[in-house]
Amino acid sequence: MWLTMKLGIVVDVVGAADRLIKELSSRFPASNLMDSLGVVYPQYWLQPNADELFEAHFKCLKDHYCYEKKVGEVYSPPMLEMAALNHEAGLFKGAMKANAADAMRRPITVNPLTKLWRNLSMSQVLRSSFGEWFKVAEMAAVQVLGSVEDERTFSNVAFTKSKLRNRLSEHLACCVGIFSQKFYQLENFPFEKVYEIWHANHKRDC
Repeated sequence: MWLTMKLGIVVDVVGAADRLIKELSSRFPASNLMDSLGVVYPQYWLQPNADELFEAHFKCLKDHYCYEKKVGEVYSPPMLEMAALNHEAGLFKGAMKANAADAMRRPITVNPLTKLWRNLSMSQVLRSSFGEWFKVAEMAAVQVLGSVEDERTFSNVAFTKSKLRNRLSEHLACCVGIFSQKFYQLENFPFEKVYEIWHANHKRDC
């Protein structure tokens, strides 16, 4: 498709789009491992073919994380235990299917991945029933190479630690987390309780 501009310049729109897509693909190649880590996201389990895709993704996770790797002259141990992953897979799948829809329920004020695994972690029984899959979820949360969520977090850090709050360091992560996940608004923030805790910890006279 050719587009003629007012100045007489002819632009190949489709060709330009194809080149742009090719350039983006070379910078951000598809990764089977990243796709496989998707099994810990609630969106994954709302797909009609989630069970069919799971076995291939499960195999990819085991191939990557359940064998020792050679780094230079040193062998690093496996990050995950294959026997435990296999044993816990059924319980993991059941828990994900049972909780995925709730994690995606609107209004979405908290990242669905965060909401889902926060709810699961509240049960000590579940933590002990498929502990290896909790490790997979932790790895998925930190190994994403780039996403809108990451960019939003950087923006939130810049907003939270502004010139007026440039001494904020010890509690920066907590403040960014509260701001990012929208735990509280001005209407429901427990100011009095927070002040009581702060005053008790610092033992300051007011």
